[in-house]
Amino acid sequence: MKNFLLLVITSFLIFGCSDDPSSIGEKLLPDMDNLQTNAFSTNATYSSFYEIDASNNSSTLLLGKYAEAEAKILMQFGIGIIDTSIADSILTAEIKMFQNYSTPDTVGQLNFSIHKMSKTWADYTFTKDSLLGSYELTPFVEISKDVRTRDTLPVTFQIPLSIVRNWLKGATNNGIIFIPKPDMQNIFGFHSYYLGDLDDKRPQLIVTYRKTSDTSDKTLIFKITQDATVYSGNRPASTSELLYVQGGLLNRGKLYFNLDSIPRSSTITQAFLTLKIDTTLSKFSQFSDRQFLIHEITTQDSIPRLGSLTASNKPTADSIVIDVRKIVQKWVAGKSNFGVALRTFNEFTEFERFAVFGFNAVEIKRPKLTIQYTYIP
Repeated sequence: MKNFLLLVITSFLIFGCSDDPSSIGEKLLPDMDNLQTNAFSTNATYSSFYEIDASNNSSTLLLGKYAEAEAKILMQFGIGIIDTSIADSILTAEIKMFQNYSTPDTVGQLNFSIHKMSKTWADYTFTKDSLLGSYELTPFVEISKDVRTRDTLPVTFQIPLSIVRNWLKGATNNGIIFIPKPDMQNIFGFHSYYLGDLDDKRPQLIVTYRKTSDTSDKTLIFKITQDATVYSGNRPASTSELLYVQGGLLNRGKLYFNLDSIPRSSTITQAFLTLKIDTTLSKFSQFSDRQFLIHEITTQDSIPRLGSLTASNKPTADSIVIDVRKIVQKWVAGKSNFGVALRTFNEFTEFERFAVFGFNAVEIKRPKLTIQYTYIP
């Protein structure tokens, strides 16, 4: 009897613990033999564009005119009331700014006028619509300078002593605005208040004075307290065949792809968006990063809300190929598919333009999404 029981137990251990699941257990495991891999490719079913008139308080201040766009600079220095004897003893008043960008050339002429702001303003809310009636039409100084953007030396220019003297004596200080002259052909960039290295590169107002009791000239340095770039002008006309995606005077694009044929909850292993660009209509400078940004859209508004998922890349010849797997996976997982927004990566610090072919272009130039995925039927 003992030998019979031992034989039964041994048989159970050998045959009952095999690698194959039982008829009950196999239903709990994925059917890997049925795992399917598929490829999917589609052109955009819709493309459009939208304009943004935003306050531009970024790390770069832009001034000038180029390609039907005009950039003005607003700035305000933190000047408080000081000793009247100092105000009456001013010898020079100079603004110093450091260059960091230009388009289309690195050499050109900086021609602009400076006007007093007649109204208070806030850098986070001031747009081109805020310009009307915001400044005195008569300039208090006009500046003309030859500049080379690659110079390490700052750009400096004098402003009237009377302006600064009045500020120091308590006159209303709403700041100033730089307005480019019609003959400017470049847009130049300067380090702004929002640059991390504030002490070295942000604009400064340097005042020298010498009271009768002084034996040498003395200096006051006033730091900028707020600044902004305001763009105005004419944007290029986007169509369903060609979208202009532009920094500075902002233009963004929108693309939509229908992915209904991909099974829900598939695993996306690859997803690449290919865009074709018209290199003859695109505009870049020697400073341009040429980075293109894809941003998920989370609402259907005319100016859509953008989500947290992004992807970017730079063009090669006339194509931009961007890995958008994370965005596509989110849609396939059941999140709403409102498409993607097209932006320039440095849209607030550089004037550059991508001319991107849209959904109505000839077949070989349309935006294309190529996907590989796995799923269990």
